[in-house]
Amino acid sequence: MTDSANALRRLPLRVYRTASRIMLAAPMPGLEPTDILVVLDGDRVTIDGKRRGRHQDALDPVMAEWTIGPYYRELTLDHPIRATSST
Repeated sequence: MTDSANALRRLPLRVYRTASRIMLAAPMPGLEPTDILVVLDGDRVTIDGKRRGRHQDALDPVMAEWTIGPYYRELTLDHPIRATSST
């Protein structure tokens, strides 16, 4: 992890299973796909979403109901997986 653990937001996940797939869904408001790194290693999934926007801390929001990262989550599944990509 490049960011301190206290600065990271715990990333909520939904995990779906079909007969042939496991799918993960995670809300990461304010991030683009290029801001997100997903690493699959056997039965382990790591999701790392970098904070986006150079001047976010300089803003003075009147109201902020969601965060813009950074996000990090590690998850161990019940069996190893093979990764495929679909868009």
